[in-house]
Parts: sequence; structure tokens; C-alpha cells
Amino acid sequence: MTKTKPPECFDAPANMPAGVLELQAEAVARDGAHILGFDDPVVRAQMPIGVAQELQRYVERNLKPGGFVAAMLVGDFELAEKMAIDGNENAMPVIAYWLWRYAPVECFGSLADVHSWTTSDGHRGQS
Repeated sequence: MTKTKPPECFDAPANMPAGVLELQAEAVARDGAHILGFDDPVVRAQMPIGVAQELQRYVERNLKPGGFVAAMLVGDFELAEKMAIDGNENAMPVIAYWLWRYAPVECFGSLADVHSWTTSDGHRGQS
């Protein structure tokens, strides 16, 4: 499967609400987590911290994701929208952006890719 570049509309945060960067930075500091890509202003402004942490665990430790994240990983956006909780459906564009920019290409795109990643050592965060 050939993967193409994400749409250009994800290259810069749009209409970033005041204080979002600060709130996200506080959450990362409080949780003591370094999240891959969280230095990117698009990700920091729009990615829910729980989703970012789940993606990090999936990429680095090959842990099986929950239903919403799994649906995003296989590209089933209709299912992801149905499974989203707490407004996570609003983060779907930034999750796609994060996958294309920061995740190893082998760990997403199809059910076979996700299954392979979670049943082997994958590449453990190498992109």
C-alpha cells in the first residue's frame, strides 16, 4: 500500500484557542510523559493528551490500542467517529497528521499493518 503525504491544511494550527498550548504543556509536565511530536504546535494544540499517550504506547511498546485509536490506525474513519468519546472525533484530523508525520509507516494503514505491529516487536518507535 502506497501512503501519500497528508493534506497541506495540517501544516499549521488553525484558530488555536487561547491557552490551549499552556494547558497541554501542563498536562504533559504533570504526567511526566515525553510524547512523540508534542513539540509540534499542531499536535500540542489539538491532540487530546490521552490519545497522544495511547499512540505513544502503541508505537513504542507495540501495545494494542483501544477501539477509537485502532479504527484511526486502520483508516476506518467512519468507525472511529462512532467510537469516539469525550470529543475525540474533533481530533481525528490531527491524529491523521500525527500518524503521517511521526509514526513508522509500517504501523498503520490497514488491519494487517496494525495486527503485525502488535504481534511482533515492530520497529519500536523508529520512523
